[in-house]
Amino acid sequence: MSEDQTVNTEEIRQEVINILRNAIKKVEESALKGLKRSGGTTLIRTKWFQILGYLSQTINRVMQNGDLEDAKRDIAELRLIIGRLEEGEAKSPPSG
Repeated sequence: MSEDQTVNTEEIRQEVINILRNAIKKVEESALKGLKRSGGTTLIRTKWFQILGYLSQTINRVMQNGDLEDAKRDIAELRLIIGRLEEGEAKSPPSG
């Protein structure tokens, strides 16, 4: 990927967060309408709260997953470890 095609993870993360926030608002609105129509049965209420819980967990995960610099450092460290392992394999005699 060239420099002009670099993915802006922060921008994408913010878009996803906005989509999830809008989804949560819509689910809340739908839940209130559905509860009023159904008389607020426990089953209906449980289903709406499950959906809201899932969306909340998802938005929380998206917000926490964000430290790109940590990920870059981890990848660089893993590359070093893999390089060392590959060097060790090249130096060791073939088994068999």
